Amino acid sequence: MSRVYVWDRAVRLSHWLLPVLFATSWITAELAADNYEFADWHYRSGYALIGVLTFRVCWGLWGSSYARFNSWVLSPMQAWRARMAPQPLSSSHGFWGSYMSLALLLLLSFQTISGLFSFDTALYVGGPWSDSVSSELVATLTSLHHLNFNALQLFVLVHIVTIIGYRLMIKKDYLGAMISGDKDQSLCNSNTPTQGFSTLGLIVAIILAGVAVGGASGMIAPP
Repeated sequence: MSRVYVWDRAVRLSHWLLPVLFATSWITAELAADNYEFADWHYRSGYALIGVLTFRVCWGLWGSSYARFNSWVLSPMQAWRARMAPQPLSSSHGFWGSYMSLALLLLLSFQTISGLFSFDTALYVGGPWSDSVSSELVATLTSLHHLNFNALQLFVLVHIVTIIGYRLMIKKDYLGAMISGDKDQSLCNSNTPTQGFSTLGLIVAIILAGVAVGGASGMIAPP
């Protein structure tokens, strides 16, 4: 069966960095309870997450065709049509995949931003911006940071189980596609236009990701 090149290297790299950094943040948060030094690594992985998320948002606006949000974020009407369409409306994501990917990006974004303002009373350490807002807001964002983490765990679990289920039950290998960048033609929309990306756009996305990391950590604009 012929295959279509869908996900470029930038998409695939950011896709795999996100779970690695999320897992790193999770593990270091757990270890920090016994060893304070892991708290620093927790924040570092959070800053890295902010950088990758910023890059992915930029790439979703002006990256290659299948990376752009307007090629796979379906409106409610498009999502309804996708249920009955003879072929996928998007070559990048299917009906459920588009909403799951968007939800994960939003949840991860909120997790990293709320972490900047959170304060751990057990370790007596706070995010770099926790001193810049009221104690009431810090308490609220800290609580939401923990609640959102529980939601992230659930969504990640559903995502993993779904990918495995697709592979085992209906022989759709999304995992392999996210490694190679190629998908079976049957999983793609033959009418999707293909657009490349500019080197300048890539450089700008990388610079903005660096600026986001510097701002979040306080290196560029100290709180």
